Amino acid sequence: MTTSGVYYIWGEEEYLIEEKIRQIVGQMHDSAGAPPERITVDADEMDAAGLARALEFSPLFALNRVVIIRRPGWLDKSNRKTKKADDICRALSDSFEQGEGQVIIITARENNAGNPVTKLLTQKANVIHCPHPDGKQLSRWISDEFKSRHRKINSPALRMLSRSGLDMFYLQNLIEKLCLLSERDITEKEVEQQFTAKQDINVFKLIDTLMSRDLSGAMKAYEQLLVQGEHPVYLLYMIGRQFFLLAQVKCHREQGMLLKQIADTMGQKEFAIRKMMDKCNKFSHEELQKVFALLLETDISFKTSSKNPDIVMELLLSGICSGKK
Repeated sequence: MTTSGVYYIWGEEEYLIEEKIRQIVGQMHDSAGAPPERITVDADEMDAAGLARALEFSPLFALNRVVIIRRPGWLDKSNRKTKKADDICRALSDSFEQGEGQVIIITARENNAGNPVTKLLTQKANVIHCPHPDGKQLSRWISDEFKSRHRKINSPALRMLSRSGLDMFYLQNLIEKLCLLSERDITEKEVEQQFTAKQDINVFKLIDTLMSRDLSGAMKAYEQLLVQGEHPVYLLYMIGRQFFLLAQVKCHREQGMLLKQIADTMGQKEFAIRKMMDKCNKFSHEELQKVFALLLETDISFKTSSKNPDIVMELLLSGICSGKK
């Protein structure tokens, strides 16, 4: 039996998942006539008992609230974080029975059907799949984004964007930038100018897959960068730099700082900090320490051994995604 106040949203495209969350929260606002209390739970940083406490709800303190748990480790395919799956299932089941007033939203990148918690959510939650849009859907979305900014984009430029392989958050930021740089309709020339730093785009795609612990995606992005002529040492530097920023964001967020405060403190753009805040849940402090140890080990290997750099980098990518040192 489905529990009306529980949503399980999964899929590769995080932009579409966030759109679904905004719709659910908006419906709660419209229904109650006031915005619900909104709580984001970092479930990877707590055990089952802590999760149960976080999900406890009493209408005495808030008439409505939404609890969002983004991509928790206990929904992963591996057993690394699912050893206490039964305890997690019990904590979630208890929270599902608390009655009206609270909505729980849990997201995942993949639907790992063999995971016990996934099985529970499939049975009890409203399941929403957010697949990556096909070419026609993406082209329509890109056109609508330009239209909402009172701009048009010609067909060749539209094809370039829809076939770029960039995620929708990145595309949205790129569309915003194109509209700010030009007061006329967008042509392939403007898009090409923004793609002159294509290597950088692919570097950040590699880093994004690593921070999402998506090994398959990371390997594909790495191979693409090698084809483009990027050197493993440069990629190691960029990965290290971004994970250092991720660790800073995680610390600032845990100190209670808000998005704009973190961006101002670190001297970074808000959209970049927002993406890192979304990735923070993927890594505990202990796992970040292991990542930095792996980066140091890889750097030393490059400088002191005769090992094949590609094999060394592949071990690094695998270690980051799996959490193993």
